[in-house]
Amino acid sequence: MPKLRATLLAVLLAAVMFATQGSSATAHPAHKVAAHGNVKAERGPTGESGGPFKLRFKASGTTTEARGHFAYTEPSGYTLRGDVTCYYQVGNRAVFTGPVTYEANPDNNTESIVIWVADNDPGLGGRDAFDVAGGALLGPDCDQNFPLDRFDDAGVQASLYYVTKGNIVVRTHHGARA
Repeated sequence: MPKLRATLLAVLLAAVMFATQGSSATAHPAHKVAAHGNVKAERGPTGESGGPFKLRFKASGTTTEARGHFAYTEPSGYTLRGDVTCYYQVGNRAVFTGPVTYEANPDNNTESIVIWVADNDPGLGGRDAFDVAGGALLGPDCDQNFPLDRFDDAGVQASLYYVTKGNIVVRTHHGARA
């Protein structure tokens, strides 16, 4: 009889655990954030600072578990490519960072890059735009070190890269956890 009780108790516990997992799967949706783009842009709201500048990227994840890649090219031919190691997104804006794995102009010795992107941003007249900055090796915390409110600064808006061809997409996908 004790063996039967132990077996029944084990089956009952397994059933409760299974039922609890099933209900939490529908109660707590997972949110996957991601951005991608393949664009040409001019610098400044009316292109007064020249172009075309090119940016191709795919980025997703979190500040500690990000993935993706980027490639940035200036009109002079200066080119950077690298991998995404930090990603942060709020609404239609995202920032991502990562080490540079290829540089066409090695005189600059850019170790890593930070890229901000905006998708149909109301603060920018509904336009897609991006900004880039290179520097020393960057770690996590791109959400704290490179705030997304930079798009709201009039001084920054004057030097952003405004998309003239292509599209930047910043999205949140909703789905149930497995």
